[in-house]
Amino acid sequence: MGVVIAFSGPIGAGKSTISQKVADLLRWPRVSFGEYIAKVAADNGQNPRDRTVLQRVGQALVLADVDGLVDNVLKQADWRKEGNLIVDGLRHAEVRHALLQKIAPSRLKHVYVTVDEDTRQQRVLEEDKVEPRILMRYDQDITEAQIPRILREYKDVEVNGKLPPQIAARELVTRLGLDPLPPLVAAE
Repeated sequence: MGVVIAFSGPIGAGKSTISQKVADLLRWPRVSFGEYIAKVAADNGQNPRDRTVLQRVGQALVLADVDGLVDNVLKQADWRKEGNLIVDGLRHAEVRHALLQKIAPSRLKHVYVTVDEDTRQQRVLEEDKVEPRILMRYDQDITEAQIPRILREYKDVEVNGKLPPQIAARELVTRLGLDPLPPLVAAE
């Protein structure tokens, strides 16, 4: 039976970076709700870097066909049922429920990434060029509403996103009782 590790947390917490480091440590495939939604937006002629667009597209996909959304995200990786997988960007309780159904009998481990507000605002400003007042508007969108109020309650493990990503990833792997694979050695 496999393990699926799903990451959630607010915008700018460091979910994507930490989830990628965990995938690298364990050498597990990784999928991303955000990457899938950006692709759907681009395929439909919308700006895949505009968070307002992504929030609108993501919410529409959840409302229209949550099972189809989860299926399409899982198809991003060469993942088979009962295999191990990293899932980045869990934002809705109904998506979590559909994910549980789709991955069964694999076990879901839910990681919630926290970060203090000053660090989060600084990251979003540096990485996305988004000012705090715009970030506040994004945070008020329905797609973000469940993250701190509902999804955090489902967490198995919480990690501080202010930690260096490699350290946060190693801490998570240890706390989840998983063994990282030894580094790959380049062939001579």
